[in-house]
Amino acid sequence: MKQLIENGVTERLIKPGGSARGALAGMLEIRTHKELFLLLVWRNLSSRYRQMALGVAWALLEPLMQVLLISLFFGFLFRLPSDGIKYPMFVLSGLLPWMLFNRVANSSAGSLRENIGLVGKVYFPRIFLPISSISKDLVEVGLLLFIVISAVIISGVEITANIFFLPLFLALDIVFGLAVGIAFSAPMVRFRDLQYVLQVGMQFLMYMTPVVYSATLVPEGLRFLYELNPLYWIIEGVRWSLLGKPLEATQQAAWAFGLAGVALMFSVLLFSWLSRRVADYH
Repeated sequence: MKQLIENGVTERLIKPGGSARGALAGMLEIRTHKELFLLLVWRNLSSRYRQMALGVAWALLEPLMQVLLISLFFGFLFRLPSDGIKYPMFVLSGLLPWMLFNRVANSSAGSLRENIGLVGKVYFPRIFLPISSISKDLVEVGLLLFIVISAVIISGVEITANIFFLPLFLALDIVFGLAVGIAFSAPMVRFRDLQYVLQVGMQFLMYMTPVVYSATLVPEGLRFLYELNPLYWIIEGVRWSLLGKPLEATQQAAWAFGLAGVALMFSVLLFSWLSRRVADYH
């Protein structure tokens, strides 16, 4: 974005950036265009619950129903180990970060395609769309977090100072979800089939993450690769923060979060480059 002054008139020249500098500039423009960003956030929040009888309550009913069903089949029938934690609490503490990651990734991935008409009409930093799209997910998971903490207290688990690390693990969860979603966002406008690739990938990733089962079931020979998954450390970190489950940070943790950081930078650069052409695909 440049300003040109000619005959006493200031003109603003806007060029979509496809470089690292352009991607960073788009992120920083949130402050400059904060009114527009907040408007997009409000639109996402209001459209989410329009014409829904249960409204926000569904955000709580859905995960609680999942916990009930998973506990019945995997906890009661199959007796999966849960590292000495009551199985419903084990599942609930795993579903919290998983649902946050899953919803952030899917919302940000579909944001550009769902707003393609707006993209072709007016200029604004395109990165606003995937970032603002997760606002509804943050509200819903925030309500679920309240339920989880309440359940932890009611179940008699002692709350320790570990809980102060919970926001850190949830923030890392959001960053990793955005990394995945932003990477799919622009390509999905042209190649609609990518939404199915993302769905299958999410299902595979859930099975590769200790959401409903203990990581002790993973063979020792595969643990190194298994622990390169950033979600492994996020979910285990949430359980450590909420339930006091022992957590031993290893070298794989540094590798895992390093890969997540590289994935985010790659995603933003890819988005910045491809988003310049998405209006042509509409």
